[in-house]
Amino acid sequence: MFNIPNEEESKKLKNILKLRETVEKDLEKKGINVQKKEQKQNTIYKPSSDLETINVNIDSLKTWFDIIMSDIGETDEKLAVFLENRLSSKTPTVFSNQYGLMHLLRNDFMKAEKFFLINQSCESLFNYGVLKIFRKDQDVLDYSKSLMNKYPQSGYPYLLISMFFTFSNKYDAAIKSLSAANKYLGYAFVDMAISLYYKKITEASSYLSKSFLENRAKGIVSLLQFHTSVFTEDYDKKLTIGKKYEKEETGCAKCLSYLVNKKPEETPMYCRYQKRLLAMNQEENGVFIPENERLDYDFIKFFNMKFEQNANSAFQKIVDTFGNLRIFLTADSIAQKGLKTGTFYLPKDSYSILLKGPDYCTELRNTLAGLKQNYNKEFDFVIDIPFYEVLRIIFGWRTCQKING
Repeated sequence: MFNIPNEEESKKLKNILKLRETVEKDLEKKGINVQKKEQKQNTIYKPSSDLETINVNIDSLKTWFDIIMSDIGETDEKLAVFLENRLSSKTPTVFSNQYGLMHLLRNDFMKAEKFFLINQSCESLFNYGVLKIFRKDQDVLDYSKSLMNKYPQSGYPYLLISMFFTFSNKYDAAIKSLSAANKYLGYAFVDMAISLYYKKITEASSYLSKSFLENRAKGIVSLLQFHTSVFTEDYDKKLTIGKKYEKEETGCAKCLSYLVNKKPEETPMYCRYQKRLLAMNQEENGVFIPENERLDYDFIKFFNMKFEQNANSAFQKIVDTFGNLRIFLTADSIAQKGLKTGTFYLPKDSYSILLKGPDYCTELRNTLAGLKQNYNKEFDFVIDIPFYEVLRIIFGWRTCQKING
């Protein structure tokens, strides 16, 4: 079990940092500038004009999630330089989170860890948990539970667990943890995302005005709004929002362009969503699609090929990822079954069932055969796969880049 550093250890870190500052000041009086010597080794200088597009108060950037909500489109290095410039006159012990975030952006985990552990605030320990996810530590879940025990009335421990499960492809656990986090955070845009995950489009749209009025995460809200327009087939809204992202180079922007123009563009390697979209539209063309992005398509393929064992294995992986899902059954004489699964299609006037397993394939075939016998017509099925991309939207392209890049 991971133990969060106690207050005594935290004080030791603070004292060490203060002692270092005192020694450096004494050396500077003697004409030895230690600070500048270190900067020559570690700082990558950029022209100040590079930073003009970043308009954010560093006092508000206390956590990695604050960075995501600030809709900053610049690269990690440019953002790190921005923080470095703004922090040049700030005391590290007071702005330890911002110093830690600066180093985290540069993947300097050792320095980031030192700053995140200076104090015992929930925000700094959340940042340290994010670092552990990026570093792929094995004890992230234990650490998150320890953080939850230390701060039971905060949303940050649940948010950290949700991030961990999202990028471990355990989406059912991720959305439940996000829901628990938002009981404390109370963000309308998170409520909107949760509704969209379950494809409750009208409910998701009802949070739109409040989400914009919160005046945070406007980029995330726009992405969520764009996808509600995809589900409702509101082409004008989809086109209007899509145009805002034409000049962006992020994975999210490239995926929106694909959904608007139906023309695949080169997407950053860290982006998994476009691979999902390519699989959805059967346009892989030799592109490798990770297994977790095609579980439902694998089941459908094996079901139609009557490879029972492979189909059952694929459906079990779906259950492990999303929990047990409804199967919608609609009257349709299509030869290849299940092809509307995983699309933006919302079934109407349909029956739904839950498969008990473990022989999911036979159970579904028998159900379809029974319906045909009772109603004298063919039936198709649609697996109710949640719109799980909202989880990656919530944690932002920058997080995807850190973990998948």
